[in-house]
Amino acid sequence: MPFTTLQVFSSYSLLKSTIRLNEYVETGKLLGYKQLALTDDGVLHGAVEFYERCIQNGIQPILGCTFEISWKSDASRKEMLVVYAKGAKGYESLLKLSTLYQQGITWTTEMTEWISTHSEDVKIVLPPMDSEWVAAHSKGKLESVLRAVKEEFPGVEIAVGITREMVERGEFDKMRAGIEDAGVIPVAFSASRYLNTTDYFPWKVLHAIRLGETLS
Repeated sequence: MPFTTLQVFSSYSLLKSTIRLNEYVETGKLLGYKQLALTDDGVLHGAVEFYERCIQNGIQPILGCTFEISWKSDASRKEMLVVYAKGAKGYESLLKLSTLYQQGITWTTEMTEWISTHSEDVKIVLPPMDSEWVAAHSKGKLESVLRAVKEEFPGVEIAVGITREMVERGEFDKMRAGIEDAGVIPVAFSASRYLNTTDYFPWKVLHAIRLGETLS
């Protein structure tokens, strides 16, 4: 069975992806995927279309949303956090979180409070890219950082994303004890902003436009 990519951005994430939902679901069906995820950047504009296309093609949709958050330990640093819906109530929570986030394109205390009071409806995954928890491992503070995240979202199921590269380099083996001792779940993780290798350059163009850079 193909590995499910848990963080997928579509063209609804402005200048961050070349993926069109119809092509995404069609490709997923062709490759034999039983589940597909959509985790756009702070928005749910494509959620209904994605859900309907998945159901029509016999695929289980995984609905989530990616947000940038600053932890209490370092308010100047931002990293990604992905919130996934558990059923219909979870989707309603995603709609609420997205609405709050779009008011200032930033994470708010109200969002944290909402998740904490709807802890049974959502699940959080911490991606490894540019993350505090991965950096904390080299400082011997992995467990304490993950415990702090759990304290910020009491009662919420928290997982950390583990990439294939982290496993191959032996990093996960070194992190495993700290992750388990913190009561956090490790999950296989990858992210996608384009479908095919031929889409890489168009995505790079979008990325450069978003950052105001010139491609060399």
